[in-house]
Amino acid sequence: MAQLTFNIPKISCSHCVETITQALHPLVGVNQVSVDIPSKQLEVNYDKTRITIDRMREALAGINYPVASVQTESGEKRPDRRGAECSCCGA
Repeated sequence: MAQLTFNIPKISCSHCVETITQALHPLVGVNQVSVDIPSKQLEVNYDKTRITIDRMREALAGINYPVASVQTESGEKRPDRRGAECSCCGA
């Protein structure tokens, strides 16, 4: 099992948490999802033989939560484009 942290600037409320959880949790290979609103971070425990980081990134972009960066277990940080406001309520 592997773990990574996504930085998602658009996370701002409990509805964001619910939307992200509902999008990722059913994906084959995703074992656990934990969203922290204040830090705007999403931690995912996953099986890297069953799902890729890019597939999770695509799922998040598909629900309008683009990933700013990803930090893997090894500490590698991969930047991505930045989002602005909350996807669900505009906050």
